[in-house]
Amino acid sequence: MYTVSYSGASRRFKNLAMPVLAESEREAVIKAYRHYLDDNYFEQPDGRIFDCDGDCIADADDNCIRYDGGYFEAGELIEQE
Repeated sequence: MYTVSYSGASRRFKNLAMPVLAESEREAVIKAYRHYLDDNYFEQPDGRIFDCDGDCIADADDNCIRYDGGYFEAGELIEQE
């Protein structure tokens, strides 16, 4: 389980803290990004991700996605006992 957050200029995602069930940070970020911005997500066969303007927003080995001067990032959610 991961928590996806956003750091950047977009007020829409300013306080984002979305829990996501995923097997990796990258998968968690992709799930959250596609939840909100699926029409701006174009994954390539080589693993890179582009936005609708043709800009590369994530390389194949990135665990974050660039958006509006910031990043969607994931951190592993640690459950307290």
